[in-house]
Amino acid sequence: MLMFILKCYHLKCRPNIKLEINEDIYCIGATSQQIATQLAALPSAKLRRKTASKRASLVVLDRTLDLAGPVSHASETIADKIFEFLPRLKGHTTDVAIDMSMLCSNESNNKRSVLSPGCLAQPEDNTCCDVLNTLIMSKTKESLMEVNRQIVDVIAKEKINPQVSMKMGRGVDLLKSHLELFNVKKFSKAFEQNCGLLQLSVACLQSLQQQQSFDKYKLLEKMILQAKSGSTSPSSCLIDSYKDNAAEKTSEDAEEMLRSLVYLYSLHGTISREDEDELKELLTDYVASNNEQMQSYFDSKRGIDAIFEQLNDIGMAREHLKQFRDIVVDGNDVFPCTYKSFIQHLLEQIVDSSKPELTDLQHRSTGLRDRLKTSFRMFMNVSKPRPSDHPLLIVFVIGGVTCSEVKAVNEISNKSNQEILLGSTSFLKPSDIVDKVFSNNSNNFNL
Repeated sequence: MLMFILKCYHLKCRPNIKLEINEDIYCIGATSQQIATQLAALPSAKLRRKTASKRASLVVLDRTLDLAGPVSHASETIADKIFEFLPRLKGHTTDVAIDMSMLCSNESNNKRSVLSPGCLAQPEDNTCCDVLNTLIMSKTKESLMEVNRQIVDVIAKEKINPQVSMKMGRGVDLLKSHLELFNVKKFSKAFEQNCGLLQLSVACLQSLQQQQSFDKYKLLEKMILQAKSGSTSPSSCLIDSYKDNAAEKTSEDAEEMLRSLVYLYSLHGTISREDEDELKELLTDYVASNNEQMQSYFDSKRGIDAIFEQLNDIGMAREHLKQFRDIVVDGNDVFPCTYKSFIQHLLEQIVDSSKPELTDLQHRSTGLRDRLKTSFRMFMNVSKPRPSDHPLLIVFVIGGVTCSEVKAVNEISNKSNQEILLGSTSFLKPSDIVDKVFSNNSNNFNL
């Protein structure tokens, strides 16, 4: 389990957090309902509630209610880009493997020597904790400036290059030029003392360099988002893009195609039969010419229909909801449509001082006292329980979270009187969504 403490000065990742609390349980989503019901009836949890003096609210929600954010290229933070473009550190769901060869290339004649990857976790280094906190909680430009500033301070402190300064220029190129000054043989002591910061800086550089080649997908997502308020259907934007690529004979990556489809269906729901048939035809042509790329996603026995069955399940994930059905905020003549993550929308309503009714959020009774309250509510003026009733609010997302969502929850927490803990199973990569939804070799989401 991954748990973030958002009201602390440093963002702390705590894999095994144990809280002695008596909690009210709320849920939203099919899988969350099952887990919340089992947790409410769990014997060990019942015993804990009897002895615990502290009260808290636990909200459990399904990742499948919003897959648009995790697959989007329009991430707000560098941390999201790091998790998207860098491979996971083997055996970890909250860290990545950073290629450090640009700073410490293997010049040894020993063919058996191995260069171990870097990582994000530097728990004993306060500077690194601050930088990692910035990468998750700040926007890309601010984070890049902070990383550059930290590297310049190290260069000046260690007297690596007295002439270097925080000059103006393209941030990514500037960071690269600063990092290239480090030489593990020439400045071995400085390298060792600042190894953690260098690992984070290299991760920023590598992710931002790769991100530049995906700008066209970011533009396509913007068109799909804005199409809700225009005369063009969102699905037609995707169809036109596929047709243009086919006409120009531009090679399309299979994962990127499926990401775009997940984004479309999760953002806007199901589409018209005519548009879906046209997308099926285009995808069929793609499979015919790119069979190897689609092999891990394409079920030859069921064909293209299997992919669109999954997509329609994604599109229907919020269909039963009333209050939280839309994750697109309608635009007007002045402001365009915007995406608001499901978790952000939900938490804003929970902490709202006016206490609006949360019609889609289900409460699970955890004992006789709760059941009596529920019964008396039918005959007496007893207020309905809310997640904001207690000083501690725990939100757990089944299926992973993005760094942009952590940032959004932190901003809500800073404006709230409640302490908010955000927990999940992993930091999500866009490829995780594609693999879990479509891959023939993975345990799929329960859609």
